[in-house]
Amino acid sequence: MRNKLFWRWDELGAVFSLIIWLILTPFMATIWVYDGGRLIWNQQPLLVRTVGRWLAEQGAFAFAAEEVVYHSYGRYFFLVYLLLIPTLMAVHHRYASENKRHRRWYKILSYALLLAAISDYVSYGLGIFSSFLWQMGFGLEMLALLVVIVASVFYGWGWQQQANTPRWLGWLLIVSAILVPPMFFERALTGYWPNSPVLPLVLAWAGIGVCLRSKAEFPMRWAHRKE
Repeated sequence: MRNKLFWRWDELGAVFSLIIWLILTPFMATIWVYDGGRLIWNQQPLLVRTVGRWLAEQGAFAFAAEEVVYHSYGRYFFLVYLLLIPTLMAVHHRYASENKRHRRWYKILSYALLLAAISDYVSYGLGIFSSFLWQMGFGLEMLALLVVIVASVFYGWGWQQQANTPRWLGWLLIVSAILVPPMFFERALTGYWPNSPVLPLVLAWAGIGVCLRSKAEFPMRWAHRKE
């Protein structure tokens, strides 16, 4: 009973991940280009020129030196990666696979998300004390994100091979992973790494988490037909 309750609540991990992304991103994207408020607001990405500008008017970037402000907000972003893991675990346990290769990609994806979280905290949480830690953390985070992309594609494809899982589940993971690289070049919404690239993954897993939480089982019309 305890384990069942545990997994049901963990299904919402990615939803909290999305909420944290929405809260932190305007702060992080704005302080990156803030430059003492000398930026041209109308030329900035959407979240910066709207929410970020309002935050600046409230003094959100003036309580300390800009480098300190930058790390103060960014040090919580590791939670975005970390909270995806409970939802990944929940969906994997809901539709446990006997395929060894599929289980292997599940483990790789889990460890890659964990590495991304740790690396992100090293970059933002510890990087304020050392530029080397900031650069090392960011480099490892990008490497971990690359592994997340590959693992998500193969893990999603694994769901495509199973008869008891929704077909859209696998495609959603695959498409969200494929969208990560183009989001590195996104300049309309945030224009900031790693927030923009991870957004497709966070949205995908949040959607999966909501479906898991709201239904005892995914509707069978979404699943493969058994031959």
